[in-house]
Amino acid sequence: MSVLVLFFLVFVVPSDAFGAWYDTSWDYRNKITVSLNTVISSDLSNFPVLVSLTDSDFTQVNNSDGTGFVFTASDGTTQLFHEIEKFDSSTGELIAWVKFPTLPSSSTTDIYIYYKGDSISVDSSDVWDSNYKAVFHLNQTATGNVDEFTDVTGNDNDGTTGGTGRITHQDSRETSQVSGQIGYGQQFAGSTVHSTSTIQGGGDYIWVDEVGSWPTGDVTIELWVGDVEDSPGTGTNYNDMISYCVENSKADGKWSNHLNLWQAKKVKMKVRTDFFVSSATSVEGNNLDSFTNWHHIMAVYNLAENGSGASTLYVDGDLIQSSSESAAKTYSIVGGGSLAIGGDIDSSSSGKTLCKIVNNGFDGKMDEVRVSNTLRTADWAV
Repeated sequence: MSVLVLFFLVFVVPSDAFGAWYDTSWDYRNKITVSLNTVISSDLSNFPVLVSLTDSDFTQVNNSDGTGFVFTASDGTTQLFHEIEKFDSSTGELIAWVKFPTLPSSSTTDIYIYYKGDSISVDSSDVWDSNYKAVFHLNQTATGNVDEFTDVTGNDNDGTTGGTGRITHQDSRETSQVSGQIGYGQQFAGSTVHSTSTIQGGGDYIWVDEVGSWPTGDVTIELWVGDVEDSPGTGTNYNDMISYCVENSKADGKWSNHLNLWQAKKVKMKVRTDFFVSSATSVEGNNLDSFTNWHHIMAVYNLAENGSGASTLYVDGDLIQSSSESAAKTYSIVGGGSLAIGGDIDSSSSGKTLCKIVNNGFDGKMDEVRVSNTLRTADWAV
């Protein structure tokens, strides 16, 4: 989940000024020069670039919901897909994601943003390529309404805070909106139960009752975490972050379809009963490298669909762990399961996998959760 340095060369120019113009219905445009803040090994295709800025001129827009913005390539006319995550028409604050067909590794890129024009129809799913199976900005005001946490990929893997469907909703387990790494995120209160027993614990979480497009092969999970409370001891059964579970009625098949991102104190990814990347790296506390209280995690599970290779774990853009399991342990994951953001899904039965309780809850802030059915490279974790 790359964070880009955006250099703004701001030219407020009228529609009859020099250069090809997207459409004369738009009065103004600004030029934005995009430069990576780190080195990547090769050009990236269909990359969602974050554009975050505040410009008082944007208070002139005709539509307070942000539908009056258009982004184009450097020619000034080729429209780029974009999604507005946040727009404040009173201050001119704008947070948008713009899809770059190609993001060059060795040069800057110019784009234009047009404003004060007609309203246009924007589909957020156009920004996220087909490999993205779920993207949650987590910027909603949590109310407990069903499916209020929108999956912007268009795959309808929308989430409900406090549970729904298989898990009875509890108001006491709802998250709350806070300032995130990018716009707004969610605050999760930690669990009161820290084990893999069949007892339902407290703690806030977001629940997707039936995931319609979970990757059944290669998987990449990305997210930001911040202000994470310290776990006691080794951190086992505390601050679990992501859990996916498919019900299995057979006792000998317990946890046969389970994938987790566990333990903020020692981040690790578990598939079925095996740890594919198990680190001693903590994301609790501050990020000393960037002087913030936020950390970025990217966990990549390699099923060897496209040739053998390692499963990897990146924290704050650095490769922390790389592990190649034997062919016998390259597990396919069945689709149609449930997803918990902010905890670990446990069984409500000692002999089956029923995916009906959430424990070991995450105690901190979270933002920008993404799930892909491909192997994201280090360049995507800068």
